[in-house]
Amino acid sequence: MTDKSELYRASEPADTPEDCIVLEDSVPPNSSANAPHQFATDLLETIEAEILPRLVLVHSNGSSLTRKPVNGARIESENLDEFVDVMIDQSGTSGREMVDDFIRKGVTQESVYLDLLAPAARRMGEMWENDIRNFTDVTIGLCRLHEVLRHNTLSPNYQHVLPAPESPSILLSTACGDQHVFGVIMVAEFFRKEGWHVTSEPGASTLELSRIVAQHNFDAIGLSIACSMQPETVSEAIELLRTSSRNPAVKIILGGALIERDPSFAMRVGADTSLADAANAPAKVTSILATARVGC
Repeated sequence: MTDKSELYRASEPADTPEDCIVLEDSVPPNSSANAPHQFATDLLETIEAEILPRLVLVHSNGSSLTRKPVNGARIESENLDEFVDVMIDQSGTSGREMVDDFIRKGVTQESVYLDLLAPAARRMGEMWENDIRNFTDVTIGLCRLHEVLRHNTLSPNYQHVLPAPESPSILLSTACGDQHVFGVIMVAEFFRKEGWHVTSEPGASTLELSRIVAQHNFDAIGLSIACSMQPETVSEAIELLRTSSRNPAVKIILGGALIERDPSFAMRVGADTSLADAANAPAKVTSILATARVGC
């Protein structure tokens, strides 16, 4: 397979598009021109591992979400192909217009997540891995994908749920400053849709998260891990969050691609549990909290 660090070096510099303003995934902290291979590897892991459709599965038993389309409207494979090309070659504005058109035709918000945004990100990774698109193309496409997601969740069509004062609260982030943040952003929207108080700090360092939990009382902390990490590093992060938390009974849940590959990792590093199905996460975390309150 082609060395992707060489692809990175060979890619032509491109002007940043005006609508491309969210760069968490494409510019990891402390990155430099001297580490192109790691930079490229991180981006590929973000696309292929963290942004998998199963992050937003919505048809498992017990989920209150639905993917039932209106009037049979659905996203077809040719729609996905067109969307990917638009996101890379045209503009985020054009991508947002496509999403709005799908929703007007009756495609559900869940289907937009499952059948368009997440598969589009994975498709970009496959195109890069197979030398169909270069590093610059994929970076710009992923950046625009962030903007489409943000537009989708802020649009008038999106049904926001105002949490009640007594609703549970959760802090969501990536673990140890991991910059694979797209999945966390999507998961946060599912918690919000279920009426949770959500604080989303994707990409924050462990020290930043410890300050947040010291200032605010959270029922749960959800951390996503996309790439390989030393168990000791994650264990130390979890211990710091527990000792810093205003809530001594806070529950810490791990998810992400690393946990999917090795479910036992969560227990080894001191987390309370692990979750693979992000769409059902609100119901499952609610159950965990209820069990803890009755002492079972």
